[in-house]
Amino acid sequence: MRIPIKEANNIAKKYGYAQVIILALKENNNKATYNGWRTTYNKDKNKCDFLGKIADILGFNLICFYNNEKVTEEYHKKIKEKRNEIN
Repeated sequence: MRIPIKEANNIAKKYGYAQVIILALKENNNKATYNGWRTTYNKDKNKCDFLGKIADILGFNLICFYNNEKVTEEYHKKIKEKRNEIN
């Protein structure tokens, strides 16, 4: 099911954001995988296409990571280490 841009717009207005990306997963009954959907909103219409490309990348990675728990755990550990280095 598609999530309308209006919903992302509502979130942006309610919480004071200029850009919103909604990533959603829906269980696929035939396989042990998930189908994804992404919806974006950008206050600056000139940047909408770019934000959509980011959402495509994030959505694809979300599905891939979700289906490979070991890789997800390893990647998450590396991210936490990088954040600790920065702080």
